[in-house]
Amino acid sequence: MIDYLRYVAVFTRVVEEGSFSAAARSLGIAPSRVSESVSRLEHYVGATLFNRTTRKITLTSEGRRLYAHTSGILEGAERGLNELRETKCVPMGSLRISVPTYLLSSPLAHALGQFVLSHPKVHVIADFTDHDVDPVTDGYDLCIRSGQFDKQSAMVRKLGTFERAIFVGKGYLANRPKAKHPKALMEWDWINYRHSKRLFKLESSDGEVVKLIIRDQARLQVDSFDALYAFACMDLGVAVMPVEFAQRGINEEKLVRIFDEWRFPTAIYHAVWPDKSYRESLVAVFVDYLANYLQNETK
Repeated sequence: MIDYLRYVAVFTRVVEEGSFSAAARSLGIAPSRVSESVSRLEHYVGATLFNRTTRKITLTSEGRRLYAHTSGILEGAERGLNELRETKCVPMGSLRISVPTYLLSSPLAHALGQFVLSHPKVHVIADFTDHDVDPVTDGYDLCIRSGQFDKQSAMVRKLGTFERAIFVGKGYLANRPKAKHPKALMEWDWINYRHSKRLFKLESSDGEVVKLIIRDQARLQVDSFDALYAFACMDLGVAVMPVEFAQRGINEEKLVRIFDEWRFPTAIYHAVWPDKSYRESLVAVFVDYLANYLQNETK
């Protein structure tokens, strides 16, 4: 039975990370061991736990039933282990981290602040920038990033998600004819974050999908979300921004959210760090704290 509890832990991490390879990176083991553990667990329970395709995995009905029981057990065990570890060794030292500015309005900022308050012997140097940085070559202990990155040269752990939407300055909107469909926005002026993807996908509540290609035609391209926000408030055009980041402009009646019945795919942000022995390092304490704090915030 003890061996199968280990397989249950691997199974649960696969569900939480969304793939076998991501679970392997999170656990620090080879992907083949993850696959073998899941196969042994499936043989033990006599049921297939995942539907596997070349592009993604999904839980079967049996897998969903098992995960309903295992997620809480492992979460509680991890919380208990972290608590005991902290009582044995008080974290101390310095951490240099990089955080995107657009997450300053998200629960992540609160998690970072609470970490500093809870660990008085840890000195945190936080660089808030939207530029792409590499935790190895740029000298960071940890970077928090969304989008694409080289997962082969770094350790990665999912921390949270954020929602994006289309915003426009109130004055700019007042001087334009009403757009009845997102495609009509292709005739409007755009402000674009130059590191974003070239293609934006929107989906309506009834399943219609629209693709907007704005990078090549944007009148203004910027390299920070602070600039994106400022120029949108100056009525220079339309911009795609994280909802929480743009909320201040909504509250001050400078920005208007349009086509809010259409949704972008949920964006995910991760902790990315070079230390593969992270569970024995200060980075481990930091990443675990952020992950647990953010998980409790979403409950």
